[in-house]
Amino acid sequence: MARHGKYRHSITIQEFVTPTGQNAYGEFVGGGWKTFVLRKAKIEQGNGSEILLQDELQGRQTWVIECPFVLNLKNTMRIIWAQPAETAGRIFNIDHFDGDSTMRREHTITCTELVDSST
Repeated sequence: MARHGKYRHSITIQEFVTPTGQNAYGEFVGGGWKTFVLRKAKIEQGNGSEILLQDELQGRQTWVIECPFVLNLKNTMRIIWAQPAETAGRIFNIDHFDGDSTMRREHTITCTELVDSST
């Protein structure tokens, strides 16, 4: 059993669901980011860098997240970390994840957050 004392933050892991149909106006409906699972986690800031995207300087921050094992976790999912002082959560794209030696107790997830450098 994983130690729960180190998990002090709440995260939401989301998966993208493809649209299931169209409405009367031809708009796709039923798709988008949906909650896959909620977890408590330990979150640590990694290194940061700046990149040039579409002629704008963007900050890129890496994060390392440890949480109890998530069955069927995929690199195409994302993580939302909502801190109490924020109105909207921080969005992390999953880059890579590892399990512990048993592959059933804990995940260590490496994520990237794009930070707007214009503010």
